[in-house]
Amino acid sequence: MSEIPTTFSAGTAEFVRIESPEELAFWVATVNGADGEHEVSLIIEPAAAPEADVVEVAAAIVADFDELVRDALEYLDEALRGPEWALSDTDLAILDGAGADAAFGEPEAVIWGDGTWMLRFQESAVSIAEEFGIGVNFVGRVPQSVEDLSDSEEL
Repeated sequence: MSEIPTTFSAGTAEFVRIESPEELAFWVATVNGADGEHEVSLIIEPAAAPEADVVEVAAAIVADFDELVRDALEYLDEALRGPEWALSDTDLAILDGAGADAAFGEPEAVIWGDGTWMLRFQESAVSIAEEFGIGVNFVGRVPQSVEDLSDSEEL
């Protein structure tokens, strides 16, 4: 097993390992987006150094953060209107009036050790996202599903 680094670079971002339970390796980087600074996290369980392909995923997210946020917002706007989400008339009016770009805020990316990742919006005017936000799971650069985080204890 290789030594777990305290820092590593992915594209233009410097990831710094933060305190976490012994079984996890957890790094955080700050990226500049069009609307301010955002967090990109990498979580590996069991704790290990990140593989090169996972660092490449992190670099791609850092490089295209704003574009990926736009893709996720478009996906959310379309997906949440589907019958499986059964949004209230109030929530639909929020999406109709403001659009997803105004209805969801504070995006952060979370990457796991296998290279899968999610763009999580921490804030929202839509009730489904209350307390823990709402996530969009990606496969590579393509949004694939909406993750309801309302009953999550932690991400």
